[in-house]
Amino acid sequence: MISEHQILNIYAENVRYFRKKLKISQEELAFRSGLHSSFIGMVERAERNSTLVSLQKIAKALEVGYDDLLNERKMENQ
Repeated sequence: MISEHQILNIYAENVRYFRKKLKISQEELAFRSGLHSSFIGMVERAERNSTLVSLQKIAKALEVGYDDLLNERKMENQ
């Protein structure tokens, strides 16, 4: 079973990955999602456990599905 720490780290890495893929700042992601930029920063540092509502807002702002944010990604350069 995956630990809370592991899922928060996976979520953090995926939010950061997809945000950078869109070439937007944390502030822009916050604006697009309707969340505070400090909240986005805490999510990306795995310091904050998102609600499902926040997860939905972030996924929509990043134009990805929930599973894209919650599932571990395979390394792309293997």
